[in-house]
Amino acid sequence: MTKPMVEVEALRHGHGRRDILDIAAWRVDAGERCLVAGPSGSGKSTLLHLLAGLATPRSGTVRVAGQDLTALSSAGRDQFRGRSVGLLLQSFHLLDTLSVLDNVRLARHLAGLPPDAARCREVLEELGVSEYARAHPSTLSHGQAQRVALARAVVNRPAVLLADEPTSSLDDENCGRVARLIEAEAGRHGATLVVATHDSRLLGRFERRLALEAPAPEPAP
Repeated sequence: MTKPMVEVEALRHGHGRRDILDIAAWRVDAGERCLVAGPSGSGKSTLLHLLAGLATPRSGTVRVAGQDLTALSSAGRDQFRGRSVGLLLQSFHLLDTLSVLDNVRLARHLAGLPPDAARCREVLEELGVSEYARAHPSTLSHGQAQRVALARAVVNRPAVLLADEPTSSLDDENCGRVARLIEAEAGRHGATLVVATHDSRLLGRFERRLALEAPAPEPAP
């Protein structure tokens, strides 16, 4: 039987009195690729934040790689995320005070893993940005910075790779290139891939999809 890598049950989350997310049940099995689609405001990014342990749901259960994230403390979720979840956000959050190589090394340090310069250089080489190892992020193009952010996301060999709107600002050629790159890295490291996007160009690349709808207006007081 295929092992579920992402499981959500009776999930509700929102702000104020309005639920942005209301998902009865959803799962993604090990090695699968799933697209989370929906219009702006439908909760795509919020769902990824819940899967990464960056937020806790109002109610319900979120399990990733067999771990119930709602049962962990904030520090426990941070450590779990560092070791088991790769996260590629719209804003890459690279630290310009550090070199490219040190940005990738930082991911291992924050996860409580031993330093492994060879591993960090390996993923930069895989993604074609090893020549920028000593450079600082502000000197990179958007595409180069995204590759560094992806290297940081996979350096710890995560069980799950989450990508939030990775292609929304790109032309058709670069959209396809980035999508192939993320898919290849997930496959290379054996990670289950979940991509959240409103970019319709990605729909044909994923057999598994979760369609979210914009929430109803907040009730009047």
